[in-house]
Amino acid sequence: MRRLVLETQSSNFPAISFYLKYGFELTGFDTACYTNRDIDNHEFRMEFHYLLYIGLAS
Repeated sequence: MRRLVLETQSSNFPAISFYLKYGFELTGFDTACYTNRDIDNHEFRMEFHYLLYIGLAS
């Protein structure tokens, strides 16, 4: 299985909208990835995947 993986901050609304519009799926988030005041500002890392193809089992 091959996937394209992208990540963005939760505050990047244009990127999130683009990813969802073109078929990416939200597959995870990480509240410990960023530092400083990101958590206080409710910002966290979001991970999106897009399935490219599923290979045959060998």
